[in-house]
Amino acid sequence: APDCDPDRLLAALTAVVARHPELGLRFARDPGGEWTQSYADGPPVVPVAHVDLRGLAADDVERVRTDASVAAHRSLDPAAGALGAAALFDHGHRRELLVVLHHVVVDAVSWRVLLEELRHAHAAGPGGPARRSAACSAARWCRSRCGWGRLGPSSRAGPSSQALLSVWPGSGVARSPAGL
Repeated sequence: APDCDPDRLLAALTAVVARHPELGLRFARDPGGEWTQSYADGPPVVPVAHVDLRGLAADDVERVRTDASVAAHRSLDPAAGALGAAALFDHGHRRELLVVLHHVVVDAVSWRVLLEELRHAHAAGPGGPARRSAACSAARWCRSRCGWGRLGPSSRAGPSSQALLSVWPGSGVARSPAGL
C-alpha cells in the first residue's frame, strides 16, 4: 500500500508473531530417531529482510524479489526454531510484505487467522489493543484432546461424543496419542 508505514507494519508483524509461541517451536530427532518438538526459551522471532527496489529496472525488480523470496524459504530450519521469515519490498510508491512460514506451523486456516490478526494489529498501531484470535495454542489444544481421547462409556461426555467414538471402532481413537 502506498501509505503503509514500514515501521508500523513490522511492529504489527512482531506483535502477531509474539502471540503465537508455536512459531518458535524447535524440532529435533532423539537418539532413537523419533522427532520431538520443544518451545523456544523466548518469544518467537521472524526475521525480516528489507529489500529496496526503488530505481531498479523491471527485470531487476523481478530478479531481486525472486532472490529474496528464495532466501526466505531457504532460511527455514525447524531444528533451530527458524520456522518463519519475511521480506519487506520497498518500491518507493508502495510496499509489499512477504511472510514465509514452515508448513509444520501453518495451514490454510491458520494463514487466514494470522493475516486477520496482522491487519488488525497494523490498523490498531503500536500500543493498540491486542486482538487474539479465538483459537487456542497448540499445546492447550493437545492437552484438551488427550482427555477427550480417553473417554469411556461411563464418562460424563454427552451422547454426541459417544457417537463419535463409535464411528471409529478399533481405529485407536479412544487411545491417547503417543507422547502426550
